Parts: sequence; C-alpha cells; structure tokens
Amino acid sequence: MKLEVVLDKDYQLSESPQEIDQKVMDEIGITLTDNKGKITVSNVEQGSLAQSAGIMQGDVIVAINKRRVKTAAEANKIINSSKKLLFTINRNGRDFIVVINR
Repeated sequence: MKLEVVLDKDYQLSESPQEIDQKVMDEIGITLTDNKGKITVSNVEQGSLAQSAGIMQGDVIVAINKRRVKTAAEANKIINSSKKLLFTINRNGRDFIVVINR
C-alpha cells in the first residue's frame, strides 16, 4: 500500500488514505455504497458538483473514466487519481454519461 502525505486546505498534515478519499468525495459531493456488486450513490449533497452534473441518489455507477467498477474502493481509487471524471451511470435501466471536472 502506498502512503501519500498531502497538505489539506488548512495546511494540516494528513496521512490517512481514508481521509484523502473522504476529502475528494466531499469535494464532489457524493457518498457511494457497495450493494451486491453494484456501486450505488447513497447520497448527493445539495449544491455539489455531483448534483450540478445530474447525479442522483440511487444511481448505479457502472464505470469511471471508461473503467468498470464493482466496489466503492475501486471507484475511490479512480476518483482520487483524476481531475476529470467520466461517470457511466445506470438509472432505471438506462446508461448515460456524466462528466465532472474538479
């Protein structure tokens, strides 16, 4: 496991990968849940990048940046490594693309 050390906005040292993951998810404004091999959006914050892009609670994340994801950990890894995010989302049986630039 690679440990990255970053400075957050308040210039405090942060060493925990979970903190880094949560900071990025907070920036985007979504909470993801593993649900029987599917990644489900369990919460979308009001006024967030995710809400502005049209992501809704209950959406299923099929792929991020054209890579299929089956766990929230896989999704977090891709999200943390990219500034431009291309989400393939399934809603009510239909797939569509959402782009978020962070």
